Amino acid sequence: MKRIRLILLLFIFTVPLVQSQKIWHIFGGDHADPTIIRVDKDYYMTFCSYNYVPGLQIYHSKNLKDWTMIGYALKKYIGDIWSPELVYLDQKYYIYFPANGTNYVVTADKPEGPWSDPVDLKTNGIDPGHIITPEGDRYLYFNNGWVTKLTPDGLATVGKKTKVYDGWPIPNDWIIECFCLESPKLIFKDGLYFMTSAQGGTAGPSTSHMVVSARSENVLGPWENSAYNPVLRSWSPNEEWWSKGHGTIFDDPKGNWYIVYHAYRHNEINRGRQVLIEPIKWTSDGWFRLKRKPTEEPSTVDYQNIKLVNDSFNTVVLKPQWQFAGIKDLGEIVVVDGELNIGSVKNKVKAMVANTPDVNFDATIKLTTDSDNDSLEYGFVLYYDDKNYTGIGMNGDNMYALDWGEKGKGPDLNKEGYTFFRLIRRMNDLQMAFSKDGESWLYYPTSREVSGYQHNVVHGFKNLKVGVFCKGEGVLKIDDFSYQGYILKQ
Repeated sequence: MKRIRLILLLFIFTVPLVQSQKIWHIFGGDHADPTIIRVDKDYYMTFCSYNYVPGLQIYHSKNLKDWTMIGYALKKYIGDIWSPELVYLDQKYYIYFPANGTNYVVTADKPEGPWSDPVDLKTNGIDPGHIITPEGDRYLYFNNGWVTKLTPDGLATVGKKTKVYDGWPIPNDWIIECFCLESPKLIFKDGLYFMTSAQGGTAGPSTSHMVVSARSENVLGPWENSAYNPVLRSWSPNEEWWSKGHGTIFDDPKGNWYIVYHAYRHNEINRGRQVLIEPIKWTSDGWFRLKRKPTEEPSTVDYQNIKLVNDSFNTVVLKPQWQFAGIKDLGEIVVVDGELNIGSVKNKVKAMVANTPDVNFDATIKLTTDSDNDSLEYGFVLYYDDKNYTGIGMNGDNMYALDWGEKGKGPDLNKEGYTFFRLIRRMNDLQMAFSKDGESWLYYPTSREVSGYQHNVVHGFKNLKVGVFCKGEGVLKIDDFSYQGYILKQ
């Protein structure tokens, strides 16, 4: 009897966790447009990286639950990077991605790199989706149903793009942002091509985004829409997750199937689009659908795969949590005597940011400069983009609050040697504090409400990250970063 019980317990704890009918929250903070591949028993994922350097961070998992960043594909800024496509073919890894009105591809022999320099495919469109036929022909699909053929090595296009798919007709009384046929992700299964697309708009109303499916006997169509469309959608603003969409289907080594997608958490649009996974099943008539009823949203199980760590900047190798905006490459960042130095220039905002996984947190940092003149402005902020950030700023001897990247409501204080700064976020409320020694803190007399720092207000599809900024002339010296996230009862 004991042996039977032991076998049963081992069976229970070795069954893949994501086979239960729940939504699995894999990445907190903004990880929009997830693209995933499985190579034998290993899974790899990357996301859009906007204008941040390094870009296209690569994550690895063996169980779909625990993920670790193993590298990044881009060390230099080549333009704002949107929805990528991660591909594994013939012992080589590819990432296709749009930027600067064209599309690029980078390659590597190992997912952790090193990755090649970007190759310009010289074709426009967004959200590339790769497919190879059984005969070995390669194609790249784009938004709005357009497709182009690739050369056998996947590093150039052949001929002109062709429009072959019009999408799924959305009922005209549905509350959406736009038709917006995007994110074609393709597989070949049981003699048919299946294309999983996004429609309805990425942001906008809570019920906008959705996942639709179509299939064809030919890689170039005609495409038949699924009778189960939309396969996935946010049906009500009362759901925990809004604007669910941009889905990719994939399987595990045991033949179980899943869909990975992004969504905004209810009333937390300024945290960006977060990554979710849940199981799907294949129907007797050859389509896929959710295992749950599509209009009934189950509970969420959270896995914390993004952890911010304290950083004293004592090594030249940066912690993987840091990304930079306003720079061309990582050569502009220097670690000197245990401090990270960012050289600022006129008329340009530079920032060092980290993707915050928590909506409630305390973060502190030490900031000094190479001079006390008023030619350099800097601060500790929640950063959305180079025009929209809020927190505490310094300029010469003055310390003040920032709203939308400019000096905001509240008094100017004398900096008086204060070098430690703290941000205290509780949901959408932000409080600032300052200290001379990092032990005794004074609070700035006014606080901020930050719910408006999001795409539906200022556009850009980004999220609020914790970080520092500088602009003007001078060198900003960064040290002693610490972070503590909290789960608070509501």
